[in-house]
Amino acid sequence: MPSGSGILTGDNVVLIFDDDSLQATGNSQISLTGRTTGDWAGFLMVATRDTDDTMLISSAFVDKLLGTIYLPNAPLVVNATGTVAEDSKWSVIVARRIEMDRNARLVINTDYAGSGVPVPMGVGNNLPNNSPTRLRQ
Repeated sequence: MPSGSGILTGDNVVLIFDDDSLQATGNSQISLTGRTTGDWAGFLMVATRDTDDTMLISSAFVDKLLGTIYLPNAPLVVNATGTVAEDSKWSVIVARRIEMDRNARLVINTDYAGSGVPVPMGVGNNLPNNSPTRLRQ
C-alpha cells in the first residue's frame, strides 16, 4: 500500500487484506470511497481473521475513508500529524485496537444519508432494534 509519495484513490472499492497491511506513510495520499453494491456494499477495508498486521496511517494526506473498516484481529495505528478522513461523509471502524499518537485526529462522521455508500447491517445507523452502539476497551 502507498508509502513515501504513493497515491491511492478510488470510488466503489473494497480493499481486502490477507497477508498484507495498509502502510500509509510519508507524503502518501489516500482518498477512497467504499463499495456501493454487491456482497461487500458498505465496506472499504476488510482484513481476514488471520491478519494481525498493524494497519498504519502516518501520512497527513489521507482525506477520505468513506465506508466500514473491518479489522477483527488487526490494530489500526493513526499517528499522522494532522487530520485523517476529514472529507468522509461517514466512517465505521471495527478493529482489534485503535491507537492514536502524535496528536493525530481521526474524524468519524455520521452523515449516513448523505452518501451513496450503504451502511452494513449491524453498524452505524443500521443497528437492529435501534440498539445503542457499545464501545469496548
